[in-house]
Amino acid sequence: MTTAARRALLVFARNPVAGQVKTRLARTLGDGAAAAVYRRMLERTLNTATRVDADDTAVWLADGRPDTTMRRLLDDHGLAWHRQHDGDLGARMRGALRQALRGADRALLIGSDCPEISPDYLHAAFAALERADVVLGPAADGGYVMIGVNDDYPPLFERVPWGGDSVLRETRARLAAQRLRWQELATLRDVDEQADLDAFAWLTDGIA
Repeated sequence: MTTAARRALLVFARNPVAGQVKTRLARTLGDGAAAAVYRRMLERTLNTATRVDADDTAVWLADGRPDTTMRRLLDDHGLAWHRQHDGDLGARMRGALRQALRGADRALLIGSDCPEISPDYLHAAFAALERADVVLGPAADGGYVMIGVNDDYPPLFERVPWGGDSVLRETRARLAAQRLRWQELATLRDVDEQADLDAFAWLTDGIA
């Protein structure tokens, strides 16, 4: 009898503290409103994550322990949390995925600022890992909103120009160089700046 593959879902997040999240968005909205928008995206992401058929779903925090708001969200959704590893974004992502793969066969990592991610999207990503080594969720800005792996692939995370519009292109090149099989899902939009937010007007409803 074949044992079903174990699946882990990781959500990278920050405590929704004004002045510490969505700083580019805050240039137009102000710190408080930008943090309120982030809280809405975070709650939507956690709602999505808990509707996915995964064996282990957890939040990985970039900034220490959960604050009061984050603790309430974790409790409301029945989620555990971990502290992100040290280093740049690539080191933190690789560290979290490696840790998750100690108890899982497949691991997906998402951020908390893509309102378009859905349970169906993540189920499709897990399904893709049945036939591919890596699955990517491309972002409209040239990065990616999701990455899934079934093993540790260091070159995908080392010395990548994080935050720029060449992340996806660079990742594709590294996948090809390592002769890895990968699949890409539909391109989604995340929210970093005012132009991104314009596509999701509901995020600012009732926020001054």
